[in-house]
Amino acid sequence: MSQFPVWRPAEMFPKVHGHYNRANDLYVLGKYAEGDLFAGTDKLSMAVQPKMLRYLKVVRGVKIVFEGDRLFTKSFLEEVAADEGIDLRVMILKVPDQTVRERHISRGDSQSEKFIKGRVTKIKNILNSSLPCHTLPHAAEDETEVAAKVMLTWLLS
Repeated sequence: MSQFPVWRPAEMFPKVHGHYNRANDLYVLGKYAEGDLFAGTDKLSMAVQPKMLRYLKVVRGVKIVFEGDRLFTKSFLEEVAADEGIDLRVMILKVPDQTVRERHISRGDSQSEKFIKGRVTKIKNILNSSLPCHTLPHAAEDETEVAAKVMLTWLLS
């Protein structure tokens, strides 16, 4: 993201790792390394949710971006949304089933059909909740650009 050129690794709380951009007071959670097939919050401890909830009670006024299976659960998001001091915004990218299959094949991952179905159910549960979800299509490159612009608008507002 050229709008956020200077990042430094940060451990905000035990087990809560990410990167920080001081100019925009912005954290991106997760561990990212060149060549990782599954990076981001997938590299964090399975025990990150309660740590993150404690961190969110301590920190105020910063922007935190996260993605992935570790934190993107209905129960976690509902607990965050219940905190009046947090402006939670949830973006869900919708991808056609065929595109999802093609992406799994092209990256050569070994996620089982059962695992993938579990993720679909997880997202459906979030969408069927009262959480503030913003859904965007994400199949074509121009749709990726639209989603990035929406997120940037959120981060810079």
